[in-house]
Amino acid sequence: LKTVLITLSCIVFFMSIKFIIEKKQWSPIDEYAHMDYIEKLGEGMMPKLQYAISNDIYSDLIEHPTRSFTGLPVHNREELGLGNYSYQAKHPPLYYATLLIPNMIMKKIGIKTYERLTILRIISFLLYAIGICICIPIFKMLRFLSFQIPEFYSWLCVLFCLLIATHQRYGLTNNMLSPLFINASLLYLLKYNISHEIKYLYGFMLLAGLSVCVALTNVFIILFLFL
Repeated sequence: LKTVLITLSCIVFFMSIKFIIEKKQWSPIDEYAHMDYIEKLGEGMMPKLQYAISNDIYSDLIEHPTRSFTGLPVHNREELGLGNYSYQAKHPPLYYATLLIPNMIMKKIGIKTYERLTILRIISFLLYAIGICICIPIFKMLRFLSFQIPEFYSWLCVLFCLLIATHQRYGLTNNMLSPLFINASLLYLLKYNISHEIKYLYGFMLLAGLSVCVALTNVFIILFLFL
């Protein structure tokens, strides 16, 4: 069963990458604003709620109307409504700062906006997949602590998480980075529980703090981990 789950997880992983590459529209889940956050950081500023989205994003929507998430032509910024504004500025910057360097490199070598977006989506998904795979050592630790958990459960968890990752949320979103820090926090907490080495406690506290710099809502999960 474990081998079957590993095989299915690999298939779903590569199908998800293919799905992301083949999408030819901006995601309707706030992607203009998520991409604009990265663009604003590249311009040396923090986004603010009242700022308009970057000219690069707006120009792409004008030149390629079918790429808008509605699939309709965009004639002016007013037609974008809320989508014209950098309203994801409410989020902490860690996810966007992680994607900043690859975006700047691509921009420097002349890769166009939507092509950069596609590559950033893939990087974002890879970060998510790495975070999900941390479930495997977590389950191993739990078994070491005498929890009666079948070995295939960890791969079942990986498969389920990969299956639900790419739908309308194929685009950029800071939630894709949360599993990496939350699961790594839990892993270090379990290592501390087993070894009582203070370095693992410090590692847990650092990763837990960084997880809140990815998404503020992670603070509710971290409270349970501290308990």
